[in-house]
Amino acid sequence: MKEIICKGHMLLHFPGCQVYRAARLYQVPESTLRDRTRKNVAVDCHHGANTLFTTDEERKLVDHIVYMADIWYGYSLMDIQYMAWDYAISLHKPVKAKEHLSQGWMYYFLSRWEELKVVKPQCLSLSRAKSASNENIDKYFQE
Repeated sequence: MKEIICKGHMLLHFPGCQVYRAARLYQVPESTLRDRTRKNVAVDCHHGANTLFTTDEERKLVDHIVYMADIWYGYSLMDIQYMAWDYAISLHKPVKAKEHLSQGWMYYFLSRWEELKVVKPQCLSLSRAKSASNENIDKYFQE
């Protein structure tokens, strides 16, 4: 979105280009471009609150969570909140929480990283439990 606003703002520097036309071309609200051209709002302004971690720091956390899920060790939401709190403390970040990060932080974190999904773990079925006998396990490793 930020790139589109910047492109629309740059288009306005060409003679004969109107805010209305640039807003329609880049599908940006006209009032947004008007605020940028009148310098009511900086073109490169940041929307929303600052995040606790930088993008690179969050990427490391996400990579770890995905790696652990790939080797069949999934974390619960609370595990991730505790782990992220520990990570923030180790990076000397100002954390107000005493033990773990909040549910709100968790859901904003999940919304920023689409590759993370919350899934309910499945119970072990009775047939799978019965089929895990010593004979079947030995047969598996012999093949």
